[in-house]
Amino acid sequence: MVGPAEEDGDQVRVRHLLPRLPRDPTRPLPGGASHRELEDLAIRLGSDLPEELTAWLRTCKGAAIGPGRLFGHRPGTDFLDIASRAAEHPGWRQLGWLPIASDGFGNFYMLVTQGSLAGHVAFVEAISEPDEITYVAASNLWSFLRFLFEKELGAKGWPFEPTVILAADPGLAQSPPNFCHGPIDLFVRKEPTEWLRRRAPHYEIKTGGPASSPDGLLPAGMLLNISHHSPAIRGPLADQMRTAGLSAAVRAGIR
Repeated sequence: MVGPAEEDGDQVRVRHLLPRLPRDPTRPLPGGASHRELEDLAIRLGSDLPEELTAWLRTCKGAAIGPGRLFGHRPGTDFLDIASRAAEHPGWRQLGWLPIASDGFGNFYMLVTQGSLAGHVAFVEAISEPDEITYVAASNLWSFLRFLFEKELGAKGWPFEPTVILAADPGLAQSPPNFCHGPIDLFVRKEPTEWLRRRAPHYEIKTGGPASSPDGLLPAGMLLNISHHSPAIRGPLADQMRTAGLSAAVRAGIR
């Protein structure tokens, strides 16, 4: 986790960026939640609110801003209410996940409240794998909000550029590597390019030379950089390639 001074800096930055985010000009920001509203949210969730979440909700109790929406205490407006969104997948409460934002495509950012990732914010592809963490987006809530807001205002790098991310959120270096994001580098022997097309249709594949030789095979010793945001997807593909004799070296996650 980042230290208190860094967290304070993130809080200042987040509060500065919040009113600048694109939103419906006819709808002002809702303001922060009151003590009573926070108590009500905790009751509806059936658990105490994490300290960072309480501090954030006192700044903004949920709004239709950002790439998707920011969730909070918004009873009666289910699509903005943490408790209502959490109820969509009962397993999330057992996992200790609190949905705090969406990406605008049906997926969620979760504040993790228990286990080795407690305090981190994780991205979950709710449509396809609602009970699996796709990647860790930030080591704490305030860093996540800063990343999210800066991206919405045009910043580059988050969530898929390890150098940029670690410089801004060094706490991520301590996250379990299986949940970090980054490329896989593969040194391959000569193999049919169709093998890759069948097994990696959604990957960005960059080569250090021609994509294939005249016989349709990848050149021996070719370095492929296969990028995908989900370690859950990258890992099995790497295993398949190792089994097929494709790779001599594999690097995954932030190092």
